[in-house]
Amino acid sequence: MTERPVTGLDFASLYPSIIMAYNLSPEKIILDREKADNVCKNGNELHTIEFKFNKRDVQAWCVRHENQSERKGLYPVVLEDLSNKRLELKA
Repeated sequence: MTERPVTGLDFASLYPSIIMAYNLSPEKIILDREKADNVCKNGNELHTIEFKFNKRDVQAWCVRHENQSERKGLYPVVLEDLSNKRLELKA
């Protein structure tokens, strides 16, 4: 066993691929209905997310790409960079 832990990360697996493809990132999530309504008034399209948390129904909204495909969230940018670096090292 080594003194320092070693970990492996797979940036080409399903979840990172989905995060990059759909531009999913925490700063793209809207938890307040009033803010969601304001975003819709500006002509943006929201995607509703509904789930149970602590036996309660929770509703949130997600702005995909801020309706601008060239604007990316933090997670997709970092994952794309790591993926590109991985490809460079493999070449």
